[in-house]
Order: sequence, then structure tokens, then C-alpha cells
Amino acid sequence: MIREILNESYAGILQGQVGTALTLLHAGLDEARRRMSDHEWRSLVEPACLSHPVAALIHQDPFTATAFAAADAGSADQRALDCIYYGAMCCTGGADRPSLGRRIFGYTTNTAIARALRCQRSYVASVIDSVAEQVSCPRVLAIKPGLLREAGLSYALTNCDLAELVAFDNDQPTLDRIASEYGRSSVCTVHGSPLAVARGDQDLADYGLRHFDLAYSSNLFNQLSTEAGQRLALSMWQALRPG
Repeated sequence: MIREILNESYAGILQGQVGTALTLLHAGLDEARRRMSDHEWRSLVEPACLSHPVAALIHQDPFTATAFAAADAGSADQRALDCIYYGAMCCTGGADRPSLGRRIFGYTTNTAIARALRCQRSYVASVIDSVAEQVSCPRVLAIKPGLLREAGLSYALTNCDLAELVAFDNDQPTLDRIASEYGRSSVCTVHGSPLAVARGDQDLADYGLRHFDLAYSSNLFNQLSTEAGQRLALSMWQALRPG
């Protein structure tokens, strides 16, 4: 079954039916993944996919190539997210990819999850701007914000209408990059453990994080259990100004 899906997708891409072929490939592999154990998937399907010629075609897509390199290195590469947010120029070799790779890129960066990520970024920026319209010089707390890509869409931040936007994360290289890109604005960083707060081992107040007008986390809650999410939400609520 897997071989048939790979063969059919490969033929479809070669015939120029990129969207149809990739939709077939995604649906077929997703169904197989749901029916197999982790061991079966890793020992049977992954080698079959990587050794099939369709893999070489798909890796002409700069987003896939960038994401695959990150996964192979065991890291969550922010460059892969930047491909979704900003286009192929942010991807590995994005400017030099062949036309087929660019067509595949158009598909992979316009899937439902890719569109949702861009929508989320725009929504968070709009919430920041809305708070800035209601509160003079508000203080904003962003918990585990990745590279804070919503900042680039926020009029309030660009226009220096915020008193402070604090990025709180345990990843120091990410915080350093945020400071490098946004440090001239009202953005500052605090190194600490959001997961420790979610576990109840610490509180945001332990890091001096209090008296904010807005606290949010775009990326963390979907990684937490219900109980941990509730603890983090409570701590965020307690970090807000009264009223």
C-alpha cells in the first residue's frame, strides 16, 4: 500500500499535478501512521519513503529541505517557521531552487496549519494593538514566544506605544536573537522556565513578572496537560494588573 501511494504521488508530481499528488501522499501516509505502531512506522515506512524517488522531488521544496534538516539534527529550527511567515528567501537555498521546488513550496506553505500559524501571528499582534488602544503604555508578557514574530506586525510596538514587552523563555539563544532583533524597541527578555511554572514548581512572580496589562503564550499550551495548562493560566492571571 505504501509503495503504491509513493508511486502514484511521484507520477502525479512529474505530470505537473503537484497539489493533487501531495494531497494524496499526505492523506495516504497519515492513514498509515494512524494504523501503525511507532516501531512499524520507523522500521518500515520511513525507510521506504526516504529511499523512494518522490523524496528527492519533494526535497526540492526549500521549506521541506529546511524542516527536514532541522528534524534530522534533532532541533526545532526557527528558519522553517520563517519560511512559512516570510517566504522562500528565508529557507535553505530558497533563492536557487528549481521551478518544481517553488511549486511544491507554494503547496507546503499554504496547508491548513501553515495558514493557521500566519493567522495566529496576525491575531496576537492585533490583540497587542487593541490593548495599547485601551491602556496607555501597557506592559505585555509573552511566554515562550519563539522568535516573537508577531512583533513585526504590531503597530503599537513599532510606534513605541508599549511601555515594555517582556519575552520569557528558557531558551537563551532564542532570547538573544529576540534582543538582537527587537532590543532597540521596548522589548526585553527574561530567562527562566515556563515549564516549571506550568508544573507548579515556580511562579511568574518568582521572576519578578507581575503588573502586566496583557499576558499570552502562543506556543506553549498545546504542549501541556490540562492540569499544567490551568496552573500556567492561573499564574498568568495573577501576573496581570487588577481590573
